[in-house]
Amino acid sequence: CNAELRTIAISEMNNNTIGSTLASVLIYQKFCAYMWVGDSRIYRLRSNNLIQLSRDHSQVEELIDQGLLLRENAESHPDANVITRAIGADDSLYVDINVDEVKIDDTFLICSDGLSKHVNANEIEGILSHGSAIDMCTRLIKLTLERGATDNVTVSIIKVLAK
Repeated sequence: CNAELRTIAISEMNNNTIGSTLASVLIYQKFCAYMWVGDSRIYRLRSNNLIQLSRDHSQVEELIDQGLLLRENAESHPDANVITRAIGADDSLYVDINVDEVKIDDTFLICSDGLSKHVNANEIEGILSHGSAIDMCTRLIKLTLERGATDNVTVSIIKVLAK
């Protein structure tokens, strides 16, 4: 995909970048592998505790890591939409991949930044705490749309019901 986007960008788009983010979870038996590029995110709710498994590939995340920006100021930063890694952005692509154990009742949220710009972690945790996967997706998208949805929003939920 990366090579194809680079070819199209060079041959048809005057070498302008055509890019995309990626967030993905693969579950097999008692393990999961999750991978991401860019600022689409992967969260896991386990025992009523939400954690962000992915780490944004963005300029503001780098500023936070360097101690130059507080996390609570990241969304309003002028470079809040600037990502540092994307499929199609460079000839070579590094995809972050982690492996973890899966437990019954884990709930995974895979989402675009269109959601995380409008719905905070506490709200996500509350919504993921009850209901079916379809209900959770509906509530997250509805909340994003009610808040103006300044970007496209993509939401996928995986509920682990059995191993």
